[in-house]
Amino acid sequence: MKIITISGHKNSEKVKLAEKWDRNENVSLVNPVTTKDRDDFIHLTPYELESKIEEEQPLLSTIIDAETYCYFPSQLKNDWNIFILDDLCLKDLKDNFDGKIVTVWVKDPKAEKSMRTGLIYRESDYDYVFNVGMDDPDEFLEQLAFDVEFVQ
Repeated sequence: MKIITISGHKNSEKVKLAEKWDRNENVSLVNPVTTKDRDDFIHLTPYELESKIEEEQPLLSTIIDAETYCYFPSQLKNDWNIFILDDLCLKDLKDNFDGKIVTVWVKDPKAEKSMRTGLIYRESDYDYVFNVGMDDPDEFLEQLAFDVEFVQ
């Protein structure tokens, strides 16, 4: 089981890329379990999330605007699991996951600087850089998978 992390500045099309890759067999986008009420995430009350954390140690957790976001080992369902992460979450994941992590920076000239990326990691710290508008998402994922399986 492997994790692909996708990071990038705001509006860098990282979500769009993750959703495209999620359509592939054996690849899944893992959304956080959170106290924030959002349709696209797994919502739990603070009490329910606290109970879940007592049952299962999260791979990573963070608080953004007073809302807690967590990812759990039980969410890893496929050969490749995609997480969209900021710098602090990426560091937390690297500290708590002993499996294979492949990091991807999404580079988009239209993106806006973010206060949550570029704090710890620079573009050169990532394993791969996906260039929006230049790289083909399917070919990029295929090459990434080949590299991880046969080269590294």
